[in-house]
Amino acid sequence: MVDFDERTVDSALTSLKAAGLVRFVYPSHGRSVTRYEQLLGEQLAIGTDQLALVGVLMLRGPQTAGELRLRTERMSEFSGIADVELQLRTLSQLPEPVVALLARRPGQKEERWVELLSGTPSSAAGHVEPLSSVTTGHAEQVGALRHGPSAPAPSGPSAMSAMSAMSDLSAMSDLSAQVSALRAELAEVRSELERLRREFGEQREREEA
Repeated sequence: MVDFDERTVDSALTSLKAAGLVRFVYPSHGRSVTRYEQLLGEQLAIGTDQLALVGVLMLRGPQTAGELRLRTERMSEFSGIADVELQLRTLSQLPEPVVALLARRPGQKEERWVELLSGTPSSAAGHVEPLSSVTTGHAEQVGALRHGPSAPAPSGPSAMSAMSAMSDLSAMSDLSAQVSALRAELAEVRSELERLRREFGEQREREEA
């Protein structure tokens, strides 16, 4: 759950654009606000379903395949948990792996998956190939936006424990994401309504003149 002011958001978007991870879509065809399109899928050459999994893993930390299926349902439709696991294993077997399977911890009934764009966790099960300089560069850019240019991305057992704790707050985070999306849509509707009011007022003045 975050609370960013407009300046912070603009700065982050500008940095992402410079890194080739965001495209600005300027107003056209009656639209009055600038939109933004992510390019991470193009950079990593992965599909929409896989991108949804990576995005939720980056947002919420390590999760089971069942949790990922539930939390990506607004972005992609999977036929079942087996389909989710298939996509995850595909991502883990790329020449530059994007996700990895974590070793099961005591008390855990299911294995959890973790994204690798922020670094390779020491608890990943099996062998994970090192990330290339391109992917590492993406991780550094994301880390710089989160923690500042000089602060390293969190790693190690304490960071992984914190990420696991965050994943337990699923209901609250999902609700927050829905509220944020509704607020953004409401702001756009208000902006469009204001534009229409101005145009109607100008047209009425011309007719009266």
